[in-house]
Amino acid sequence: MSQMSGMSNCGVEDRELWFQDGNVVLVAQSRAFRVHRSILSRHSEIFSNLFAIPPPSSPDLTEQLDGLPVIPVSDSAHDFKHLLHALYDGSSYLKHEEPIPFAVLAALARLAHKYQLDELLAGACGRLASVFSADFDQWRITCGASNSLVSLEPTDAIEAFHLFRLIDRTDMIPTALYACCQLPFQDLLQGVMRADGTLEKLSSEDLERCLSVREFFTTAFAWMSLTFLDVDPDVRCNQPALCAESIQKLRLGPQSGPDICQGTKLLSNYFSTLAKSMKADGFICGECLGMLLRRQYNLLRKIWSDLPALMQLKDIEWSADT
Repeated sequence: MSQMSGMSNCGVEDRELWFQDGNVVLVAQSRAFRVHRSILSRHSEIFSNLFAIPPPSSPDLTEQLDGLPVIPVSDSAHDFKHLLHALYDGSSYLKHEEPIPFAVLAALARLAHKYQLDELLAGACGRLASVFSADFDQWRITCGASNSLVSLEPTDAIEAFHLFRLIDRTDMIPTALYACCQLPFQDLLQGVMRADGTLEKLSSEDLERCLSVREFFTTAFAWMSLTFLDVDPDVRCNQPALCAESIQKLRLGPQSGPDICQGTKLLSNYFSTLAKSMKADGFICGECLGMLLRRQYNLLRKIWSDLPALMQLKDIEWSADT
């Protein structure tokens, strides 16, 4: 029987990872990869043990694949392909100058954890931590959005939440759950598909947790909208009458707007942007701008330090000093 017809039974060969001198065929879902046992075993004892298990006796299989052993793995083809690329390409796979999609980093972290590839896991998590940071000042740079290291979609939040639990990176769980709280109700209730076709959906307990936190965020955002500008001009203000009038007018203005009762982006730069706009329009002086920016920073840092407790998350690596 020809090799091509044999592959119709074992899976479609992956042309990027089908080496003619490979000595084992690994099949993930319906995708087959012809690779080298020595390369995979060198990186992972899990693979080494896997290859040490004698294959089942099957003359048909030997004929179909020219004597090469065929070993199925339980991973998705998407995840396994990225893992193999990382093992063959080495450290350069994670040293791209452009952002790496979250789906790729999640695949690498998931399987690096499974196959005990500590260096690869650390590399993937290093990039992910730049977005899902436990450091308040680091997180505020992008507020959990894409940066120079990671390309992120809002719907990646649920997968991230589950991933960090799986690999025991508790320091990134709070920011992942915060991102979940920003998703539309439809995504929270129905779940979202990740890159390999797996449905990522919050458990009933986590969904209840998420909705409870959303409610708190909305209430807290409304409170901040009403109290953030409830201040006097800075003591060093050189135009106290104008600044006081401007702050008072703006404080009373948004009360009828939709933002104060619909905001869940509690940790966003909404109020600092508002303050900078007031300064740009000449309504407040530089000293009052600095005072308002410090006020927002201190308010948000307090919320940040309490985030795991607000989310009812236990055994989280988190500190008020981060």
